[in-house]
Amino acid sequence: MSNASGLSLLGEPVRYAGGLHELESGVFAWMQPNGGMGEANCGLVLGGNEAAVIDTCWDHRQARRFLDAADGHISRAPIRHVINTHSNGDHWWGNSLMPREATIITSQASRDAMNRESPRELTLIQKALAAGKWLPGPIGADCRFGARNFAPYEFSRVRLRWPDQTFTGTTTLSVGSLAVELIEVGPAHTPGDLLVYVPSASVVFAGDILFVGTTPIMWDGPADNWIAALDTITSLNAKTVVPGHGPLATPADIAGLRSYWSWLQAEVPGRHRRGLSVYRAAAELVTSREFRESPWSSWQGPEVIVGNVAAIYRNLEQRSGALSPLATVQVFRGIARLARQLGESGKHLLDNK
Repeated sequence: MSNASGLSLLGEPVRYAGGLHELESGVFAWMQPNGGMGEANCGLVLGGNEAAVIDTCWDHRQARRFLDAADGHISRAPIRHVINTHSNGDHWWGNSLMPREATIITSQASRDAMNRESPRELTLIQKALAAGKWLPGPIGADCRFGARNFAPYEFSRVRLRWPDQTFTGTTTLSVGSLAVELIEVGPAHTPGDLLVYVPSASVVFAGDILFVGTTPIMWDGPADNWIAALDTITSLNAKTVVPGHGPLATPADIAGLRSYWSWLQAEVPGRHRRGLSVYRAAAELVTSREFRESPWSSWQGPEVIVGNVAAIYRNLEQRSGALSPLATVQVFRGIARLARQLGESGKHLLDNK
C-alpha cells in the first residue's frame, strides 16, 4: 500500500485511511484500502504480555508492512497466537513471517481447504497473464484485466507455513488477560470461515464473511450459510466490526450484504431452471433495474457476480468441493468479460479505470 502517494496496492486513489488503527484499548485493525483483490485487512490483539494476530496478508511484503507498523506493540507483547480466518491465501500466506514460537490456529475445514491453491500456481498464472496481455482481442483483454489485479503481489517468495492447531464449532483462546472467541460459520465464502470476537473490547473480526464497499465472492456457499453468518455477527451486538475487505462496517453494511445474498437466492434459481448460462444469468442480473437501484450497484467490482452465480448454480446442482483449474479459469474469464461489458456501458470496473 502506498498511502503516502494516496494510492492503494492496486493503484487506485484510496477511499479511506489505511494502516494500523486502534479500535479499543489494545485491539487494532490493519486496514488495506480499498478492499480489492488481495487488499485484505488484519487484526492485532494485545493481552498484557502477549499478542494475537488475525490474518497475515497475501505475500511477504504486505506481512512485513503490517509487522513493521505493529512493532512498537509487539516488541513489548510478543505474538504468541496467529488466527487464520479462512483458507484463501490473502489471509494466511504471510504466516511464515510470524514468530516461530507463535501457534497458528484455524478451523479444521479451513485447514483442509488450504491446499486448493499454491504460490507456485499463482506465480505461473502471473507469468501467463503478463505474456498474454499483448495478445489482441478478448483473450488479451482478459489477460490485461487479470495482470493488473495480480501485479502488486510477489507470490514467488511465499513460503507456506501451515496452522499448528485446528478446531470445529467454537473455541476460546487466552491471549494473556483477554479471552478471544473463535466461531466457525462456514461453509460460506470458503469451507471453514470463522469469526474472531473479542468480548471485552466489543470487536468482531469478520474475515471474508464481510466485504464493505466491494462485491464479495462466494467460492463455496451456500448463500443460506452466509446469511446465517451475517446474522451471527449482528447477534454479537459488537461496537466495531472489521471486515475482511473494506472499511469498518456499519449495521447498514451488514444488512446490505445480507440483502445482496437474499436477492441472489431469490433470482438465480429461476434462471438456472430456464437453462441460462452462468454468464448470461449474471449479466442479466447486474444490468437489471433492481440492481441499478440497489446499494450494491455502488460497490466495487459488480462483475464478481459471475462467481456468485456460478457458486449458486453448483449448489443447486449439488456439486461440492474445490473448483477444478479449468472451472476457476472460466469463472475469472467470465468476470473479466463482464467487466468489459459494464465498462462499455459506463459502469465502473474492478480497478476503477
